Amino acid sequence: MWDQKNSIQHFQAKSLFYPFVEQVSSQIPRVSNRYPSIMDQVRKVIEIVESSYTQPLTLHVLAEMIGSSPRSLSREFKQSTGYSPIDYLIQFTLEELKSKPVWSSLDAVKNDRVFIWSPDRSWYFDPIATLDQTEELAAWFTKISEQK
Repeated sequence: MWDQKNSIQHFQAKSLFYPFVEQVSSQIPRVSNRYPSIMDQVRKVIEIVESSYTQPLTLHVLAEMIGSSPRSLSREFKQSTGYSPIDYLIQFTLEELKSKPVWSSLDAVKNDRVFIWSPDRSWYFDPIATLDQTEELAAWFTKISEQK
């Protein structure tokens, strides 16, 4: 239609196109309000972590709870807080342990020698994975002891 020189047809095409654009643009605010902002998602994850830190939370579980993908949740959370969601969960859990009298009296907690293994890293029923996890834990403890 556009390669033809007939201006009436151009006018007719524009008269159909403009109402279409208006209709689509009027729906954009409604669609964007349906999805929470990045900060709302980050706040929701923090709220979930702080209320459910004793539950087995993984990146996939957190992403599913807020309607996001694990990759985008991890990226957005880290950009907003400086921590990955799982690192935040671990830090929050450590702080909670330190604040509880039953845990804070332990030498390991007093000396900051508490290690929290993320549920994302665990595969319980695979013997090869269990061996790999043991080696990874040993490397982790070695690295931490060398830092101190």
